[in-house]
Amino acid sequence: MDRCGGGIAAKRAKLSAGGEDRLSALPDDLLVVILLGLDSTPAAARTTVLSRRWRRVWALLPDIRFHLAPGADGHRIRKVLEAPEAPVLSRIHVTTEGSAGSAAAACWLPAAARRLSGALVYRNNIVDPADEDQLGDSIQLPCFEVAAEIELNLGFLRLALPPHGSFFGLTNLSLVRVRFDGPPHLGRVVSWPRCPCLRELSVHDSSGLQHLSLFSNTLLQMELRKVRGLRRLTIFTPALLVLRVGSSFHDNDPSEPNQPIADIIAPQLKSLVWVDVYDPRYVRLGNLEQLQQLNTHYFFVYGQHQYERDMNGYCLRLLKQFQALHTLDLMLVYPKDIGGSQYMMGDIAMLPQIKSLNLSIINKAHDFGASSFHLLRMCTGLTNLFLMVFTDSNLESTCPSGCICDQSTSWKTEDLVLNHLEYVVVGNLQGAEYEVTFVKQLFKWARVLKRVGIIFTSKISESKVKWFRQAIAGSSRPETCVESFIHHGAGKRSIDK
Repeated sequence: MDRCGGGIAAKRAKLSAGGEDRLSALPDDLLVVILLGLDSTPAAARTTVLSRRWRRVWALLPDIRFHLAPGADGHRIRKVLEAPEAPVLSRIHVTTEGSAGSAAAACWLPAAARRLSGALVYRNNIVDPADEDQLGDSIQLPCFEVAAEIELNLGFLRLALPPHGSFFGLTNLSLVRVRFDGPPHLGRVVSWPRCPCLRELSVHDSSGLQHLSLFSNTLLQMELRKVRGLRRLTIFTPALLVLRVGSSFHDNDPSEPNQPIADIIAPQLKSLVWVDVYDPRYVRLGNLEQLQQLNTHYFFVYGQHQYERDMNGYCLRLLKQFQALHTLDLMLVYPKDIGGSQYMMGDIAMLPQIKSLNLSIINKAHDFGASSFHLLRMCTGLTNLFLMVFTDSNLESTCPSGCICDQSTSWKTEDLVLNHLEYVVVGNLQGAEYEVTFVKQLFKWARVLKRVGIIFTSKISESKVKWFRQAIAGSSRPETCVESFIHHGAGKRSIDK
């Protein structure tokens, strides 16, 4: 059994029972597990003060973590990665701050590429993101031939991709707040054969990627969100199941013709999220016979400007491309001031045949009953309805008297038969009278309801909850199970007991 020498270091390591350093006598693999519970690799290195035994143990860690490391720590990180005792690494997690992140990354990224077999997570926090032109040199990304996952959140630092080499083991790639710098283009790097095992690709809140051409037989999920300046998108992915595109073409110059251009060939696609510019003349989706779920651009219920009409046009044109789906996700937007605006729900003349409707309502305390009824009467085969209301918490729960949102009252008396609707969730309710009216109408329209969940916002008062539940009491059929919840943080609490 190893014994610590005299002095302060030995005293720290000794246990009171018999004075033996029993902790250091544990096998290396158990000591490694203990050190992995510390916050960072520097913290693990500081355990060397305990005894000579610990001086080599921390270098055996398969998980390297440096949090808020200054730029000068780039050399320190590299020394850790190049330690001869170190094993093949399963995870490297580095967080830096400020423009010095690019210089620091240049020190340790090449060593990380040689050692990593698992996941790389590198995040750079920019103190002043407005000063993007003074963020240092580009980060040169080396080829990680064995690494399985790479997540880069660069805080708008520039990123230069490797012109040669392959990422043979890469399955997941996430690029956030990246400014792509020069060739080669991202598509050449992540396509076959340079990236033969890629399964998930996401690019968020980034710029400098004007063209993306991607060819992959293995890609299953892809997301492009806020990729500013994207002008041409070409995707050939025979195995792709999920595609999400949002707010990437909006920033293009509308005066230029044929904007945007996208060609997508993904015959196995199951879920499509397209919250972006859509014109079938320039966005060609190919054969999507396997598509089960569609999420479209948001739709303005009221509008008085060309902007609202343009946004609604993207949604309408995409809906017309599909006759039948399992699930449709729609978002209805109510502007705050709708006085003098035109009611625009009549532009939705038909919907695909669907079984499940996920309806989100961005509300400004307006009555959403008429707009919801307009959609539901086109969904008579519906079995599941999930309706979430998002209302500005700074507003009153009811709009001013005489508001045009309550002028269309026929939905309150017109009959609607939803003979297949069995499961309903209505969420984020504030206890307004128009919410009560809508829930009671749902009970009337859906005659085979099995279960209803009513979720109130966390800011609702107990008195309003009590009033709401009393107001809808007796509206449901005896065979319908009605449950009530209140949001609390990330979860919800039942109030039925």
